[in-house]
Amino acid sequence: MTQSSLTQEQEAAMTELLELTKDAEEKLREMSKFADAIAEKYQKRLHEITISEAHNYERITG
Repeated sequence: MTQSSLTQEQEAAMTELLELTKDAEEKLREMSKFADAIAEKYQKRLHEITISEAHNYERITG
């Protein structure tokens, strides 16, 4: 059984693909952090609104 090796062109293409994959992975991490920050912001805001509404209800119903 013989072992086949990549041509220089194939190796260059694989290297380029690896770099593109690394770049895409980094961008996805950044987007994930951004999405998490947005979700956290709106969860806090929703909590604030819920508390405010509860206080308003208590004030109205006495």
